Amino acid sequence: MISKTKPSSIAPRVPQAVAPQHPPLPPGHATRETVESIALAVILAFLFRAFVAEAFVIPTGSMAPTLMGQHKDVRCPECGYWYQAGASIEDDETLAQRYQETGRIPPKSAVIATTCPLCRYRQTLDPPSHANERTFSGDRILVSKFVYDFTSPQRWDVIVFKYPFNAKQNFIKRLVGLPNEDILIRLGDVFVRGPGQEHYEIARKPDGKLQAMLQVVDDSRHIATRLTEIGWPLRWQAWAAGGQDATAAWSTADQGHTYSTDGVTQQDVWLRYHHRVPSAEDWQAIEQGQTPPGLSAPHGELITDFYAYNAFTSVDGPLPESYDPQRKPESYRGYKFGSDREDAARPLGLHWVSDLALEGDVEVRGDTGELLLMLVKGGVSHVCRIDIASGVATLSIDDGQAGFAGSDGTTAIRTSGPTALRGRGTYQVCFSNVDAELRLWVDQQRVVFDGPTTYVPRERMRPVTSPTDPGDLAPAGIGSRGAALHLQRLRLLRDVYYVATEGSSPHEYQIAFIDSERIREILSDPAVWPDTPLFDAQAEYEVAMKSDELFPLGDNSPQSSDARMWPRHYVHRDLLIGKALLIYWPHPWYRPIPYWPNFQRMRLIH
Repeated sequence: MISKTKPSSIAPRVPQAVAPQHPPLPPGHATRETVESIALAVILAFLFRAFVAEAFVIPTGSMAPTLMGQHKDVRCPECGYWYQAGASIEDDETLAQRYQETGRIPPKSAVIATTCPLCRYRQTLDPPSHANERTFSGDRILVSKFVYDFTSPQRWDVIVFKYPFNAKQNFIKRLVGLPNEDILIRLGDVFVRGPGQEHYEIARKPDGKLQAMLQVVDDSRHIATRLTEIGWPLRWQAWAAGGQDATAAWSTADQGHTYSTDGVTQQDVWLRYHHRVPSAEDWQAIEQGQTPPGLSAPHGELITDFYAYNAFTSVDGPLPESYDPQRKPESYRGYKFGSDREDAARPLGLHWVSDLALEGDVEVRGDTGELLLMLVKGGVSHVCRIDIASGVATLSIDDGQAGFAGSDGTTAIRTSGPTALRGRGTYQVCFSNVDAELRLWVDQQRVVFDGPTTYVPRERMRPVTSPTDPGDLAPAGIGSRGAALHLQRLRLLRDVYYVATEGSSPHEYQIAFIDSERIREILSDPAVWPDTPLFDAQAEYEVAMKSDELFPLGDNSPQSSDARMWPRHYVHRDLLIGKALLIYWPHPWYRPIPYWPNFQRMRLIH
């Protein structure tokens, strides 16, 4: 949902001074002029609000992390990463309306802990002692009300509209389906079929939308100190083709924050990312001075649709007067983990996300060799090789075993393009495999290739790993072939995963009696991947739009009440209010300066 904010008052115009040569003004003139100025300002404000733009406040987290509802904004004490977690449950309007119908007072809840999306440490909050651990209000946004009078709504726009089943409620979602289209959700992606088309085509996000919607999975600048102290395996590990030992090729002098290679090795030597995240049990053992069970695990797990926004811990009732942050949250009455409030596995993500992006700062310390980038999806490697001497980047899939296919019918086994990465220097590089398309940016400039960089997405897919190649257990890699490199600020990001469900189920698997705990076990156990029916049982969601019907979804797909769940799965264009433009007033900080604006989140909405 989305709420309106009151129009800002406009200061009255100060009456001009009267020159001495003019006769004195009649009594009451100044007062009348002031009143007229105020009236005119109010009229103009209402006209602006009615026809040009209007301010709204975001109350819930269905569009997180793009837009924040009522939430906590905290810094992880272990790895130092800033993140946000939902707190709308403390003031649940839907729950309040449900109880109002029965005449009863709805139960209150208090969010007392959050979980870091990087190191998974759950920190207990202490709002009475730390002001900035209190709950913050949602983002305040500005919405253009006239833009769709001149242009048609575009796919991936963030739109504000009246809820089809209660015109008093305003909703904000992302538009993914347009009039007269058939929409299909499969494996987290959106496919569309227009009038007269026989087959579905994947809906690809424009560059700006894609970069804004990516969510951080790992950041080498943020490594938990206590994990380093106990010898928790670094997520970036040296690897060479065929499983050869490449540990001598790469070194780190700061426990995994940066990596270097001298470029002496004239073969492909990689750093591969392993998703080794501590569990709640691991952190509990660490805090008790014991060896965490995950320390001896030989492998990591699949990357999932985990949302820090949904992984909060709440207790029933308002914060008790006897609240002690040193106590375990489980010891309080009504302890619950996650926004669904049913089991602990759901907020950790139940769907494998294979659409990824890799970025980092690369310092080239020589004039020859190649910089290598890799993203693995369903056992298939998608590789970019950049020749440092010429700056030419070349893309391939499975070393030429598969190829690219453009929408115009063109095909290619390999495709190349010039980049700004040439010779010595430091470059910002981003390589993505999202929506069945490879994209490369160097110093924030999209590289143009001489052939297609898109490929045909698979209808079914399962993760693959082997003794000689970790495959989807190490889905991202950055490497060197005879190039001296220094790497820092390595980040792995994931795309939004749209869950193909139209009911209240937290997952899309069509397997009877499978629960969230079992799903999590399968996603973290590569031994069962070849045979489990889980990856063949993912549902598809299909719906058809008619004229003037729009299909909106929330970015926080597991916790969004959007068109998938409605009795009529669309919004009529007449219910459109406008297009979300910018976050003009995020939550203010309470300390060190009361109500100091959070300038970092003031930005355009993509």
